[in-house]
Amino acid sequence: KPDKDDYKEPTPDPQPQDSVVDNEDGSVTYNVATEKGFMDWAKAARTSPGSTNCTLLADIDLTNSGEWTPINNFDSTFDGGNHSIEGLTVNQQDNSNVGMFTWVQSNGVVKDLTLTDVQIKGGSFVGSIAGVNSGSIENCNMESGEVTANDYVGGLVGWNYKDIKGCAFSGSVSSNNNKAGGLVGWNDVGTIQDCTASGSVSGHVDVGLVAGYNNSGIIKDCTAEGFSFGKQAVGGVVGTNLKGTITNCHSTAAVTGSESRIGGVVGDNNTDGRVIACSSTETVTGEGNNLS
Repeated sequence: KPDKDDYKEPTPDPQPQDSVVDNEDGSVTYNVATEKGFMDWAKAARTSPGSTNCTLLADIDLTNSGEWTPINNFDSTFDGGNHSIEGLTVNQQDNSNVGMFTWVQSNGVVKDLTLTDVQIKGGSFVGSIAGVNSGSIENCNMESGEVTANDYVGGLVGWNYKDIKGCAFSGSVSSNNNKAGGLVGWNDVGTIQDCTASGSVSGHVDVGLVAGYNNSGIIKDCTAEGFSFGKQAVGGVVGTNLKGTITNCHSTAAVTGSESRIGGVVGDNNTDGRVIACSSTETVTGEGNNLS
């Protein structure tokens, strides 16, 4: 029989550590495990947004870190590693392009990230991840919190004209004017695919749980649930669809509009807009003249 004196406590797994790696292409990657490491990356990215990548190795809590300064024109890769950032707070009600990033550029990638307890306030083009996206946002989630703006506001992105795939929104989005969406405020020739939206979205005109306004964009294989409130062009999936294509999208959202153009899937399906194999199964209240 083994002697009890021979027993040894198992060695705990080593904790991840912050580090910086130089890449062959001249960029650097910050491997981030702590709040300090995250702030070090952010400082570097604000100086060199096109060559400063980040990979999260652990969840990051920004609750006591004060107000976040958005990173301008991010053109690198942010890999969340399926971790979360808690307590991202921005209060820039007089500014445009507001979010964790002001603008994700054409080579920019943000992926595998969850944001919780978000508090974002901005003027126009406002989202938790980016005010504007012309890059790629994949498998990202705004899990809780609020995003508010004057107009062009989304739970993830204010203005999208590239790719958003496999993302989710659950929280609150509100606009003082128009173009409010759970995922995207204004989808402008962009693609939104395999996404889910829940929670509540409110605004005056162009309000939807996936996108407020779809301008010649593609929205497919998405679901919406929760509440969509507005005056005109209010839908469960999309508020206004102008020359866009919406395919295989389904809503269980309650939709309420106080004036006109209200629909369970789309509030206002405008010029050359196509809605294919979509459905709505919840209450629609208002003077709708489109889909129910």
